[in-house]
Formats: sequence, C-alpha cells, structure tokens
Amino acid sequence: MVPNYVTETRQVSTVEYRNEERQREVTFCEQIPETVQRTRTFTVYEMQPQSRLETFTVCKPVTKEVSQSYTVCIPYTETRSATRTVMRPVSREVPQTYTVCVPYTETRSATRMVSRPVWKDVSQPYTVSVPYTENRTGTRTECKVVPVSHTRTVCIDQGRWEERPAPAAAGGPCGGAGCGVVPCGGCTNGCGGCAVGTGGCAGGCAPCGGCTTAAYAPSCALATCRVWVANLVQKPETYTCNEIQQEQVPYTYQVTLCRQETRTRSVPVCEMVPTPETYQYNVALTRNETQTRNVTVSEMVPSLESYQYAVNLTRNETRTRTVPVCEMVPKQETYQYNVALTRNETRTRNVTVCETVPSQETYQYNVGLTRNETRTRTVPVCEYVNEQQTRTVNFMVSAPRQKTETYSEMVCRIVPRKQMQKYTVCVPVSVTKSVPVQVCKMVPQKVPVGPSCPTCTVCASCGG
Repeated sequence: MVPNYVTETRQVSTVEYRNEERQREVTFCEQIPETVQRTRTFTVYEMQPQSRLETFTVCKPVTKEVSQSYTVCIPYTETRSATRTVMRPVSREVPQTYTVCVPYTETRSATRMVSRPVWKDVSQPYTVSVPYTENRTGTRTECKVVPVSHTRTVCIDQGRWEERPAPAAAGGPCGGAGCGVVPCGGCTNGCGGCAVGTGGCAGGCAPCGGCTTAAYAPSCALATCRVWVANLVQKPETYTCNEIQQEQVPYTYQVTLCRQETRTRSVPVCEMVPTPETYQYNVALTRNETQTRNVTVSEMVPSLESYQYAVNLTRNETRTRTVPVCEMVPKQETYQYNVALTRNETRTRNVTVCETVPSQETYQYNVGLTRNETRTRTVPVCEYVNEQQTRTVNFMVSAPRQKTETYSEMVCRIVPRKQMQKYTVCVPVSVTKSVPVQVCKMVPQKVPVGPSCPTCTVCASCGG
C-alpha cells in the first residue's frame, strides 16, 4: 500500500454578514431667533463753554557765547621690546606594541529537532447565529400643520392733498419776468393768474408772453401748490399662519433577532511531530596576536625669543573753544487758544450686544523690553528768564445726566425636533460552501517479482 494525496470537495457551513438598512427616530435641536425689547440707563454729559483770564509765566531762551575749557586725549604710538616663550614641535620615532585579532574558521557538529507535519481529522463544535423575525409595537411623534388665526396692528396712511400758497420768487409777485412765470400762470385765457381789466394783463398777452403794463404787480394772485398731509391710523388686522403640532401615534415594526445554535464539524488538523537530526555548521572565531610598529610622536619644546610690539598711549593737552549758551529772557505777551467743551444732546443709536463664550487658545505676542546702553551726546547750555503774560482760557464744564432708552436684542431659542434617520446593520446569514480538502489514502501498487520477460508477451514458464 502506498499513500496518495487526493483533493476532495466537502460541504462546510459558514456565517456571512450582509448589510440591512433600517430607520430610527433622532431628536435634534433647532435655534429660532427672537427679538426681545430691553431697557438700559446710561449717563450723558452736556458740555457748557466758559472763559477766564489768567496770567502765566513764559521762559524765553537767550543764547550767548561762553568760553569753555575742555581736555582732549591725543593718541601716539611707542615701540617696546619684550620676551615670550614659543613652543616648537620636535618629532621622533617610538616603538609601540599592539594586539591584532586574526580570524579563523572551525567546523562543529550539533543535533537539532525538525518538526514534520502529520494530518488527522478532528471533530470541532461551533456556534451559529440563526436569525428570526419578531413583531413589536412602539410610539412615534408625528407633526401636523394646523392653521391658527392671530391679530396684529397695521399702520395705514389716510392722508389727503391740500392746496397751499407757494413761496414767492425773487423780483415781485409775478416773478419779475411778466406773465410767463408760475405766479401769473403763463399766457392762457386772460394770462391765467392775472385778473383781466385790473391793470394786470390786457385781453390776452403780448407776443412776448409778458404783461403789457407796469401796473400788473398789485393785481397778480398768489400761486398755490399741492401738499400731501399725512394721517397715520392704526387698525387691527386678523391674519392666519400655520403652526406645527406634535402627536403621539402607535405603530408596529419588525425586529430581526438571532439565537445561538451549537453544531459539530470535522476539521483536518496538522500536527507537527519533532524528530532529532544531526548537522554540521561553521563557526568564525578570532585569536589575539601581538605585533610591533613604529609611531612618530611630536613633542613641543619651549624656547625664548625677543619681539617688538606697538603701544597706543595718550597725553593731555589744554585747548579753548567757543560754546553757544542760551539764556531765557522773560517777556509779557497775549495769545488766544481753543478749549474743547461739550454739551449734552439726546440721540438714539442701535447697539449690537454680543455674547462671548470663553475658550482657551494659544497665541503669540510681542513684548517691548529695554536694555540699558550708555551713549554720549552734546547738550547746548541754555539759560531761561521768566516773563509774565496774560491769556484768556476757554474751558468746558460737563454736567452728567441720566438717560433711559429701549433697544431690541436678537435671542436664539432652542426647540427640539425629531427626524427619521436611516442606518445600516450587519445581519449574520448561514451559508453552505464547497471547500477542497486534501485527503491521504492508501492505494495498492503492483511490484514485479522474479526475472522479467521483455521479449515475449505470453510465457507459460514464467507465469506471465
């Protein structure tokens, strides 16, 4: 019998997962802006101008030439001699002993364990999740749109047109240009605005469009214009808007559940059987050897030598220079200056209120630091002389006053909303698959015994 590996197909039950889409109810918050009327009190300062006469002292600079002595250091160079020690290198040969590792190879024998595979079938229990469906009852919230009536106040302008006298133009009642101006109405049917037969326009106008006599001024009528007079009336008005109302509604839904079942299957298991065997391997080793070599060593030998160097020195000299000196001479003079004063006015403004939320963050900023540094500067000498002067000072006196105003602020109100959301669930499914498995079977094999007869097909003596 000879072992022979054959590939067979076997049925194996496995668990696979498929995606299934479901729905669930999710609650989220929605912000609804609202306008809120608030009142605040603040202080307003009214500035009132005032003036007074005051006397002050002014220092006027007076510059004069003053002789001043100062000391100047003049540098000069001097050559001196000194002695210093210089290190000069001297080389010589010195024998040195060192150790060298010489590599060599050595063959050794050892025994190791070799694992050989052995296949056998083992019964193995496993757990399978079997899905089943179950009906359940729940409650969900539904939103309905319901019309609701509200009342609001509407402002309506119920004004009217009125005839009012127009302002007179420059040059007289008729505008200074005859009947062609607006107060006289032009040359239409008796000059329009001027009365016929009263010395204004005579039975029609002249071809130039003006009045024919100079006595028209007292008889021209005043011109009028139409003016809209507003009359604001507030009336109540009823309007309908849709509001959303929530309602709890029961419903039935299906839930897929899984229960565990234990099953048994035959699984081929490969076991590794350790077997000792002998093998040879090479080992790289080293041995120490002592050798000698010549090394050049450099030594520094001190020696004395002379050298010259330059030295900068200074000597003091006295000199004379002319320095401008400023003296201040007092003098009386009058001048005017402006003083900013304030007065209280009542105004209305819209203020945006911002609510801040504290949060921690990292930022970089520049810091102005100072360091001490010594510098030299030249300062002119100036003498000041006091002088009395008179001036008128205007100043403002502020008086505080409390003021209250009403402003609108936008506030966000949080309202919870519910919404259906879809999500995906992995559902286990039992599937049977065909798996190729190698099986070792013993197969009989014919083995020839005795001498062979290759030249004959049938031989009674050899039993072929």
